[in-house]
Amino acid sequence: MSEVTAYYKLTMELKELLQQKVTNSNREEVLQEANRILDQRELKMQKLPEALETEEEKQQIKAVLKLDPALQKRFQIIFTDLKTEMRNTKKQRNSNQKYTNPYQNVSNYDGMFLDKKK
Repeated sequence: MSEVTAYYKLTMELKELLQQKVTNSNREEVLQEANRILDQRELKMQKLPEALETEEEKQQIKAVLKLDPALQKRFQIIFTDLKTEMRNTKKQRNSNQKYTNPYQNVSNYDGMFLDKKK
């Protein structure tokens, strides 16, 4: 199997992985698997020949180039969802802290008179 074909197969595997529904429960596994595929794909990319030999290899590279923006967009969606969830979790944590201790941020000098005479 040529390097181009292996690169193409890894790209298709990544596409199938990213087409899955990513939920809170499987997000970590999907991202770990995507990282593994991307690492392998990077190694194959470095070994790609400068000149493509067969028409099949040229078609595979064209297909990969067409697919790359869609993969990047899907990664962007996944990471945006993750950022949103992290922000919501932080807000919820702050809200819970304010509910359990509402006077935490009140100043000690609130309403108190301080005499500054010598």
